[in-house]
Amino acid sequence: MKKTVSVGTIVVFLFCFTAQAFPWGSATHAYIIDQIMRKAGPPRLMYGAMAPDVFNYFFQDLALRDKLYGMTHFNYMPLWDASEGPSDRPSAFGFVSHNNEWGADATAHLQSLTFMPNEGFVITKAGILWGMISGYFPGIDQSTGESICHDVIEAAIDILIKKLDPNIGNRLVDSARSADKKILELLNKAYLDYITGLVGDEDYAKDIISLNETVFRYAVLQLGNALKQKSPNDLNAIAAIFSALGSQAYGIDVPPDMVAQVLELAMYVCTDPLFGPDCFGEIFATIDYVRHNLGTNGIYY
Repeated sequence: MKKTVSVGTIVVFLFCFTAQAFPWGSATHAYIIDQIMRKAGPPRLMYGAMAPDVFNYFFQDLALRDKLYGMTHFNYMPLWDASEGPSDRPSAFGFVSHNNEWGADATAHLQSLTFMPNEGFVITKAGILWGMISGYFPGIDQSTGESICHDVIEAAIDILIKKLDPNIGNRLVDSARSADKKILELLNKAYLDYITGLVGDEDYAKDIISLNETVFRYAVLQLGNALKQKSPNDLNAIAAIFSALGSQAYGIDVPPDMVAQVLELAMYVCTDPLFGPDCFGEIFATIDYVRHNLGTNGIYY
C-alpha cells in the first residue's frame, strides 16, 4: 500500500509542534554564519545554516527522525555536491557550516574549544544545569533531564545572542519569510534516494522532506518573533513555548513561569565565571574554527 502524508496529518503535525516548538540554537547558527562571512549574508545563507535541523520535529517516528538527523549532520556533503551555481551556493554553504564533525555543532556537542575538550560546550553546561535543578524534578531520570537541559541551554544561548546582535530576531523572521524552494530542491537532490530506501516509497519520502521543511520554516519564524520582543518578554515567550512543548514531547507539565526561571538560570550558567568559560568565548572560537575548516575542506562561497 502506498504511504502518504495526509492533509489531516499535516494539520495535526503543525498544530501540535510548530505552535509549540522552535529550532533550539537556530539564532546561534544564524549569528555564526554571519560572522564567518564577516558581514550579514542573504536570508538564503542564514536559512541554510539552520536547515540541518529540518527533521528535528519528526516526532511521529523517532527512530526515523534519528536517522534523518544523522544524515544531515554527518552526511552533509551530498547537499553541497548537489548545489549548482550562485543560486544554490548560499543555501549549501550555510548548510555545510552546521555539521557535527567539524562545523558549528561539533563544538557544541562533541569537543569544546574553551571548556572540556572531550565534551561539547552545550553538553557540559547542560550537565551543570541539570545538577542544579534535578532535585525539583524527582520523576525525571538523568538522561532525560540532561537532554531537556541541552535544549534549555541552547535556547538560553539564543537569547544571549541578542547581546551580540540585537537584530537577530528580525533577521530570523526575514530568513523564514524569504525561504524559497531552493533548500527544498537541494534536500530532495541530496537525500531523496536515501530516505526512499528507509521508508520504501519515493512519494512518501518527498512528503517527509516537504512537510518537515514547512514545519521547520514556520518554527524559525516563531523563534524570530519571540526574539524580536524586548526583555523580559522575549524570555517569557520562549518559556511559554517550552512549557507547551514539554507537555507534548516529554509528558512533563511545567508552568511557563517556572520554565522562565530555569531559562534565567541557564543564562547564568552560560555566562558566570563560577561555571566555567562563557558561551561568548566559545562562539567566537567556533567562528574561527568553522571558517578555517570550511576553507580546508574546499567549501567556498
